[in-house]
Amino acid sequence: MLWSEYVIGLPRTAHAPSESDEAHSQKFLPMLRSTPCTRRAGWALPHRIHRRGTPLRGYASATDSDDPPWFQQLRTQMLQRGVTHLPEHLTVPHEYKLAQTLTGFLPREYCHPPGVRNPIVPFGHHLIWFNPSLPTCDLLPDGTDASQSPGGPWVRRMWAGGSIQVKPGDYFDKNRGFAVDTPMAGAEHIKHVRLHGQGDTAKIFVTIERRFARVDTLKESYRIHRGSLGRASGLRRIQAYFEDQMRSDDPWGSAVLKEERNLVFFKERSPAELEAIKAGHMAAIKYLNPPGNPHFSHTLTPNRALLFRFSALTFNAHLIHLDTGYARNVEGHRNLLVHGPLSLTLMLQVMKHHLDVHTNGEQVLESIEYRNLAPLYCDEEMRICGMEKKTLDNGSIYDVWIEGPTGGVAVKGTVYTSKQKPTPTSPSTNVSDGTPISNKAFTRSGARTEASRKDNVEQSASQKLNSISDKTKLMNGHAASDPAPTSGPSAILVSSLPAQSEAIL
Repeated sequence: MLWSEYVIGLPRTAHAPSESDEAHSQKFLPMLRSTPCTRRAGWALPHRIHRRGTPLRGYASATDSDDPPWFQQLRTQMLQRGVTHLPEHLTVPHEYKLAQTLTGFLPREYCHPPGVRNPIVPFGHHLIWFNPSLPTCDLLPDGTDASQSPGGPWVRRMWAGGSIQVKPGDYFDKNRGFAVDTPMAGAEHIKHVRLHGQGDTAKIFVTIERRFARVDTLKESYRIHRGSLGRASGLRRIQAYFEDQMRSDDPWGSAVLKEERNLVFFKERSPAELEAIKAGHMAAIKYLNPPGNPHFSHTLTPNRALLFRFSALTFNAHLIHLDTGYARNVEGHRNLLVHGPLSLTLMLQVMKHHLDVHTNGEQVLESIEYRNLAPLYCDEEMRICGMEKKTLDNGSIYDVWIEGPTGGVAVKGTVYTSKQKPTPTSPSTNVSDGTPISNKAFTRSGARTEASRKDNVEQSASQKLNSISDKTKLMNGHAASDPAPTSGPSAILVSSLPAQSEAIL
């Protein structure tokens, strides 16, 4: 039995579907027929845009006919909610804030934001972008977004795991890749809805499919296949075109990054459970054993400031990360929970640094599949670990995991890396450092033009920010720890990760 299936103190007793399930569903289904829309936004604004076109393909469980009628109706409704568009304009300041948020919990050399020489957004950093910005009054009582929720009695949301995959040749291209100062298109929709269990122990798993592409790439593809965009309706046409790509059998389309998120929804706590929680009866958390001795690791202790700042960066108001009283007295946790995306981000930062150091940057992250097995709590030590499992012709396979305070595995993942191909130097690029320059960057006398001076100003500003931060840390007595040493690889085949797991959002 997984950790979140427990009543605090005692396991729940499963029973047959009750009339209350049917009653709850019939009561709340009409409220879920449509999802509120927000105002249309431009590419630079991270507002949510809903389209009500033909729904994308949705996939249900293999036992559709065995599911109760109320759930079949709910699943159909959820799969028809359509696509949510999340346009963004990637900028350096937001990336700099993430680096400052993580520095101290990770060594500073793990946390370099993208800059002039390497403008590519690090693998996984899209998690701080492309987040919905609904009006506060539209959030659910626990601070979460209603558009992905089953509604009704399913009021507790957790992050079960997921996957991230990029097209390395496109994503890491300094000229045409997932880079800062770039307008990007993001789109997501509900792909799977599954019911597990019965009665009070029932859970609903919701899989969200997300894709991300450069706007200029979408425009070029649109013009090639459909002609002129026009001025008045260019944004809508691009969004519709992006949806058509998701609807087709093309696994990528114009996207350079794909993500799936597995969310799980539970029913509200019963009065007996709430009484047990108030009495302090906490169920023991069961952790898995580590897969082996890590080749590299890093230990840290998350605190309230880290959780708050990551919530702010991701525009996440979920109370289990912010309100200790809610986390304990309503959800039944002993402290604030570490975000699922935060634990994933920390794991990816450690993995990226290992590749940068031990492959001299020749290998990059291509994909990760992960699942959250047990909660990680604020003010409790966690250890991020990694181990190479197999060497491939074009990369490697790694096991990555996070251990809780007792040494058991709370998060487990499988990473695939690939060898990075050098980005071809464009005619208008400075060969010495890869930074774009004007064709008239220098006058006959050798003086720099305005375009070249701007590059120097940006570099100087970045150096000053880092210098100020270093001085502040010295004044406060903080110092970053050195990375843990690594050992040689082993060659053990990695098994696939199941999709049904518990989680932490």
